[in-house]
Amino acid sequence: MAALVLATVGTFIVIPIFWTISQSTFSGLTIATETAATNSIGQISCMVRL
Repeated sequence: MAALVLATVGTFIVIPIFWTISQSTFSGLTIATETAATNSIGQISCMVRL
């Protein structure tokens, strides 16, 4: 149970960091493109698991 709790906490810590990488690396229109690409990949991977 402790391992599951630690894995969940680790996942929720990484999510905000993951989404801000594109904003700190790119600028302008590229930020919107990178965010859309990241979101699309996430949606595709969710559909594959079903």
